[in-house]
Amino acid sequence: LGCGCVSAGVVAPAPKKAPEPPESSDSDDDLFVPSTAAPDSDDDALDSYLRDREHREPSEEADEKEVADMARRRESRASRRSVGADDDDVGNGDVAPLDLYGFPLRALDDAAIKARARCAETASRRSKRWQAYREGKPLPDDLSHEQTRMSRPDGALKTLMRKGVPHDLRPKVWIAASGAASKKARAPRAYYKRLRSLPVEKAVRDQVDIDLVRTFPENARYNTEVGRECLRRVLLAYARHNPGTGYCQGMNYVGAFLWLVLRDEETVFWVMVCLLDDICQPGVHAPDIRGTISEYRVLHGLLATREPRLQRHFEKTETDLVMIASKWLLCFFTESLPPESAARVLDAVFSEGFKVWFRVCLAVLKLNESELLKCDSLPDTMQLLQNAFRRMHDADALMRFAFKRIKRFSRSEIESHRATVRDVIAGEKEEREKMDRERRKIRDEREAARLAAREEEEERRARETEE
Repeated sequence: LGCGCVSAGVVAPAPKKAPEPPESSDSDDDLFVPSTAAPDSDDDALDSYLRDREHREPSEEADEKEVADMARRRESRASRRSVGADDDDVGNGDVAPLDLYGFPLRALDDAAIKARARCAETASRRSKRWQAYREGKPLPDDLSHEQTRMSRPDGALKTLMRKGVPHDLRPKVWIAASGAASKKARAPRAYYKRLRSLPVEKAVRDQVDIDLVRTFPENARYNTEVGRECLRRVLLAYARHNPGTGYCQGMNYVGAFLWLVLRDEETVFWVMVCLLDDICQPGVHAPDIRGTISEYRVLHGLLATREPRLQRHFEKTETDLVMIASKWLLCFFTESLPPESAARVLDAVFSEGFKVWFRVCLAVLKLNESELLKCDSLPDTMQLLQNAFRRMHDADALMRFAFKRIKRFSRSEIESHRATVRDVIAGEKEEREKMDRERRKIRDEREAARLAAREEEEERRARETEE
């Protein structure tokens, strides 16, 4: 698979009381609980996004574009000042504007500029709801996604996180919601420091060094000696922490993005451990990426029950998503989506678990269904999906569509699909082993026949010699 493995929103009316799910339900899909904060409308954001898709014009009104450009410049100035840039540098027209994570904002069309401005306005309004946490309100400190510890943020906090964590609070919230704080507290003393002192296989070190320079080449904030060396230490420490997995391409993008958000080396390590070990399924980054292959089969299973027409089209065109889009999972969208959209997805993943990944995948596929149905080859499908993810600047619309337009599913349904996939894989393995045995049997029979013929020939020659 080429993975290179080495071991503007309108204020909505007051929300109605959310119906309580049945006692037997294990679904987190109805977590938009009433809040004492002023409500906002994600539906308006989604409707606006869908209208822009349907009526995308080559040019927009000048005043709307000017407002959007001003918003982009404000975002760039905030990003540069966050890393200590001078005002003269900020205002230099020769320097490409940057987003909050240091990525250059180039080649944005009018729809993308408007979407970013709309999301920035909504984020500014929602940020006020987090003021209590800025003023010292404690976040839960006993959260974990491990199999034996299923505690999660409460409903109100989940709702806030699904609607987006403010940029200045992401480090604090991600550390708590991912389970990194509780995992670090239970680990041996100075665990990360001790990992850094242990040796790593040369093949792992060489692959990590190769990938460091390939990671986010357009991001000057990461591409410094400090950024690359920090990522190198984190990746090698993880390879020591989980020698069964080691290092797999894709981890470099995950680690670099976490560093751009968290900006603390050891914190990046612990959050990455929680994401890869506890939230993801086992084997996602294994040398044979068997976990990734299995999860994409589950995705196809969910697609068959929710968008059967699209799944039938994929079957007809022999389109296996893992063959053309494995980086959605290996890089956890950090290399596919615009940075803020990827961060919004991780907000929800750290709060609600891995099932968010399925929802986002299904949302992007559904949003582009009509175009996908016109693709009759793998290269066309791959290019369309790459462009669809790159253009997904409207994080509000993406998350709203993922949670409200995709038919709900529970964790038990996902586990049912996983069990089916395990049975299929076990059957395929048994069939391969059977075929291998048959091939070995045929090979052995041919070898035996060859030896018998050789012995017979030698006996014939011996008789002729005697005669």
